[in-house]
Parts: sequence; structure tokens; C-alpha cells
Amino acid sequence: MDKEKTVYNGVVDVSIILVSLFENPLRNSALDFLEKVLANKISAAIPTSTFLGAYHIAINCLLCPKDLVAKEIKETLKFAFPCLIEDISLEVVNEAIDIAVSYNIESWDGYLVSLARNLRASIVYSLDRDFQKVPDISLVIPFNEEELMEYHKWLKKLKKRQH
Repeated sequence: MDKEKTVYNGVVDVSIILVSLFENPLRNSALDFLEKVLANKISAAIPTSTFLGAYHIAINCLLCPKDLVAKEIKETLKFAFPCLIEDISLEVVNEAIDIAVSYNIESWDGYLVSLARNLRASIVYSLDRDFQKVPDISLVIPFNEEELMEYHKWLKKLKKRQH
């Protein structure tokens, strides 16, 4: 499939990749969702840089084992899925910073908005509600409320153990 001609309806955020990498209440649903994206049943682009962000958060913030997280990422990236977007241009970085400033969001979120716009996609799949600040982007959280509540409980317990 020619990536230049592929039409995407959405872009996948690092938060979705992150919860797919280690045992937590959202993992199975995240893996199911990503399987649909990778099989092109959901038309969404996954920036390869999301895997770097997920690795960073998993090992530095959530204290997951480096080798386990690296193995999970490499298993996914060993296949050349058409939904994987492999680069960030200087133009997109500048646009991302402008978007971040305009909507008072993180630079990474600005990047995903820029990427979505460049792909003519209107959806960002994420756990981050800041995307709701951007009028031409629809936030889709691919998990149900029960799963999200369990995840937040799990996250609170994890943070208590770390302190």
C-alpha cells in the first residue's frame, strides 16, 4: 500500500501505545484497538515516534522493565505496517509548536494535530483530553468508562508504591 495515497481518518497518540506495552487494566483493549489499526480496520496513522515516547514514559515514569518494553516495541515495529508514519519534518515541528502555543497544549499534542491536519484526518485517538481544545479535531478514547476507571485506580496504586 502506498503511504502517500493512504487516507487516514485519525492519528494514534502515545498514550494508546503506552498502555499496550505492559500489564494494566487497559492493555487488552489497547491491543485489540491497535490490532484493528494495524490490520487497517480502523484507518489511523501511528507516528513511529510514539513508540519512543511510550518507551520513555513506561521506563521513567511507570518504572517498567526496559527490556520488556523494548521487546514489545520491537515486536510491533518488525512489520512494515502501512499505518506507521516514519518522520517528522521541520515544517511539521514548527507547525506543532505554533499549535501548542495557540491552544495551550503540549508540543507533542501540537505535533499530532499538525500530523492529523497534514493527513486530512480529523480524529486523534488518545487518553489526553487536551485534544478537545482544538476545534477541528475530534478526540476518541478507544476504551469504555469501566476500563478507564480501573486504569486510573491502578495508576494511583502504582504512584503510591513509587513514593
